[in-house]
Amino acid sequence: MAGLTADARRLLQTQCGLLLAAAIVAYFAFGGLGASQAAAFGAGAAMLNSWMFARRVIAATEVARTHPGRETAVLLVGAVQRFVLIIGIFALGMGGLKLAPVPMLIGFVAAYSGVLLVKPGVQKLPPGDKARNRVEQSGSS
Repeated sequence: MAGLTADARRLLQTQCGLLLAAAIVAYFAFGGLGASQAAAFGAGAAMLNSWMFARRVIAATEVARTHPGRETAVLLVGAVQRFVLIIGIFALGMGGLKLAPVPMLIGFVAAYSGVLLVKPGVQKLPPGDKARNRVEQSGSS
């Protein structure tokens, strides 16, 4: 995880915990190790997606420094790559490995919900923050 931001590392750690939780729930809810493996596979796909996004944001930041205005294209190409990769992972899991689709989707959604829990890149300013007050004052004049 070297080179990732603290938010990205925290997100992946949270998703790892959610992977474990989804695998345990799938084991008991769907009855067996196969469902647990499917949920872990789906959650792993979500973690790979998050890791790829974090790497692409770092690349876009570098491109923005050298070629301003092209960072959007870098992010768009990354979004297409991640979409195609996730389709391929699900095709491999359901078709090639014969994993149960419902636990796999539940694992994916459970791990991806880590984004809602961690909210990477979102910074909350305290009510009396000077930066916020400057923005409010400059907008009102």
